[in-house]
Amino acid sequence: MPAAKIYDERAVVLAYIDAQRPPYPHENFRLFRRARLDALENAYRIRISMEGVLDPSARSLWMLFSAAVDAYLGLRSPRDGFLEASLINGTLDGLGESGLQIKELETKLHTHLNDCRDANIEMLTRLFIILWGPIERPVSSADLRTPTFDDSNEPRLSDYYDEM
Repeated sequence: MPAAKIYDERAVVLAYIDAQRPPYPHENFRLFRRARLDALENAYRIRISMEGVLDPSARSLWMLFSAAVDAYLGLRSPRDGFLEASLINGTLDGLGESGLQIKELETKLHTHLNDCRDANIEMLTRLFIILWGPIERPVSSADLRTPTFDDSNEPRLSDYYDEM
């Protein structure tokens, strides 16, 4: 059984992002991610939407929050989506110095993308606190468990390889 998770502001932001992340490899991923977000919103008595912003004078920040989510979801590397890259790697290896330079640039790009993702999540978390308030007592997996939701049942991609 997976370890229990603790859902603080950052974890709620990540759950929101996951619920916005199509295309899903299988419908069960969409259903799980939506159910997790619903469970968190219910646990914290919030709605992550413009209408759910606690202070109406801060609703303009919802636009920034929403745009930051879109920006986060748009961060991609040229190899994202490849399940197997041995043909590309073999071709790059055969190019000698030129192939090595491409691989070095890919590494640099990967590092920059990770830095951008981290900064984006930090900004989203700070915006979350402004829009919905700080989470004083984070809930755990056990707190979210209901007859219709259990975060230990999160789908794993490897369970769906035959359906892809």
